[in-house]
Amino acid sequence: MAPTAHVDSGHLQGRSDGDIAVFLGIPYAAPPVGRLRWRPPHLPAPWTGVRPATAFGFDAHQVDDPGDMLSGVRPRSEDCLTLNVWAPARRAAPAPVMVWIHGGGFTNGAASAPAYDGAALARQGIVVVTFNYRLGRFGFFAHPALSAAADGEPIGNYGFMDQIAALQWVQRNIAAFGGDPGRVTVAGESAGGWSVNMLMTSPMARGLFQGAIAQSAGGRVGTFGRSLATWSRGLDAGRAFATRAGVSGDGPEALAALRALPPEALLTVPFFTAPRDVYAGPMVDGRVLVDDPGTLFAAGAAMRVPYLVGANSREADDMPEARPMAAALLATNGPLAAALAGAYGGADEAEARLMSDIIFVEPARFTARTVSAPAYLYRFGYAPEAWRKVVPGAAHAMEVPFTFGTAKGAEDARVGVMMSRYWANFVRSANPNGPGLAAWAAHDVAGDQVLIVDLHGAAKAGPDPKRDVLDLLANSPFAPA
Repeated sequence: MAPTAHVDSGHLQGRSDGDIAVFLGIPYAAPPVGRLRWRPPHLPAPWTGVRPATAFGFDAHQVDDPGDMLSGVRPRSEDCLTLNVWAPARRAAPAPVMVWIHGGGFTNGAASAPAYDGAALARQGIVVVTFNYRLGRFGFFAHPALSAAADGEPIGNYGFMDQIAALQWVQRNIAAFGGDPGRVTVAGESAGGWSVNMLMTSPMARGLFQGAIAQSAGGRVGTFGRSLATWSRGLDAGRAFATRAGVSGDGPEALAALRALPPEALLTVPFFTAPRDVYAGPMVDGRVLVDDPGTLFAAGAAMRVPYLVGANSREADDMPEARPMAAALLATNGPLAAALAGAYGGADEAEARLMSDIIFVEPARFTARTVSAPAYLYRFGYAPEAWRKVVPGAAHAMEVPFTFGTAKGAEDARVGVMMSRYWANFVRSANPNGPGLAAWAAHDVAGDQVLIVDLHGAAKAGPDPKRDVLDLLANSPFAPA
């Protein structure tokens, strides 16, 4: 018999996946179209009868990114604000909840990616929620005409407002799926991990979750090597876009014209290929994103919730722009370049590894050290055998199928069982440790503990063997406080 649930908008009928109840394509907000384009998310309209929840909703509008190893190509629309739930079909008590935020540089990605299938995690006794949020210029846009019409509403970071709305929906409705709204862990990778760090510093997200997992999230100032846009820079970018689109003025007519533009006119190029003056991403708005999360972490202003954070061993190796960026940085910092060459074991290795460590690895340690709650630091280095011939380690996003337990093949599945158990344990108890797993101590400056998953999938925790390199980077001009 198909599972059913009643949420505040109406009745749902999902489907069964063995011992898991699956509900897909649930609206958590009204379609952000027409007059709701560039507005905070509104509650979805109630429906009558039983709504089928057996297929994913539309992905958010975006341009295809050839470098996206997780998402496929599915139907896309502005009407994208839906979420998905995987829950144990039988449970003796309310289950803890993991809410997943997908990555993609704030320009790409979708909750429908096969790697994010929540069934394997749900079989470990947790409820899994994934959702879409507005991307690119649909989700991150400022313009004086919007400011004039805001009437007290927050503006600019609509994608983040969507994330907060999804968490609010979970608070109101997750009990209908057997979830415990008082035991919610928010998790994400790349832009999703950056979002987790942002939510930990946003006044608008207070009380919506009790734990956090940030995978390959960065954590120092800016977004993955880019400085974070100020509000004035966001307005300038919005004006420039409007001019290119043939819209002039700052009044109601300009706003109506912008909202009437076809979706295709708003599409923006993916994060890593977007020039800084074209990229449509987060900006400091003073209400949702009150300051750079790295600055707020350094000031001790992040939420005091248990925190699991880390990065992959070779994050930037498959990013074509990484090596030229590293070479340029090293060329202009002679004494530091020499010290790093010694720490890495050679100038060539320093050039190959530098951007991974600057953008992802060292910032993960930095955020782990600044939260006022238990923090568990990891570094994931396992790679499938075919990949090892290209890069001796894990590239960006490669850990995701393993933490979800969706990796295929005998050896990959073994590592996936291990990693998903760590993650599920953390969601259940705020501690990743459990029977049959390598012991993983919380991180602090003195012990410098990190769980390392090596190239062949063996896990071992202990003092960080990269401490000297990371200390150099933490005190370098590459990593501002």
